[in-house]
Amino acid sequence: MLMSAIFVMDIIIAALFFIAFYSKANMFRDLELSVQSYRIIPVNWIRPASIGLLLSELLLFLTFASGLALYYKEICAIVLLLLFNFIVIRKRRLDRDNNSSCSCFGSISFLNRYPLSRNTIFIVLCAVKCIVPTHSISTYMVFLQLIISIIVICGSMIFIDYYQTRNRYRALTVET
Repeated sequence: MLMSAIFVMDIIIAALFFIAFYSKANMFRDLELSVQSYRIIPVNWIRPASIGLLLSELLLFLTFASGLALYYKEICAIVLLLLFNFIVIRKRRLDRDNNSSCSCFGSISFLNRYPLSRNTIFIVLCAVKCIVPTHSISTYMVFLQLIISIIVICGSMIFIDYYQTRNRYRALTVET
């Protein structure tokens, strides 16, 4: 039962990082503009920072999807999410706008609305995973968990992307 709960938590957290990665990778130029809007790094470092962000989200997706790197993946996720929270708070103070949202998840607006709350929930989820005793899993189970995670998460994202694209094309129909 405990292993099933850990597996479900891993899938949920992996999904978060995959959705963030997928949304940003699809609109890389928008990602660069978003990174620039936070005014933290010099302009000539925006592209490398954007690529680094994508790689870190992809790596976290793979580690959570496979169940590898016990505790290290949770600690890295907590650090990254805390960094995101700090950056959002800093941007809100600079812009004097407490209601500004992020564009971390592209067109999936309900995930963009409350970035501090969302990140805090996932920080708590990762912290709970660190507290729960677990053990290392076999190579076969790592591979099986990775395959199941990829099928579920990537399949869901492809379906969501298809649905959003279909709705966009329906809205753009030309009347004759």
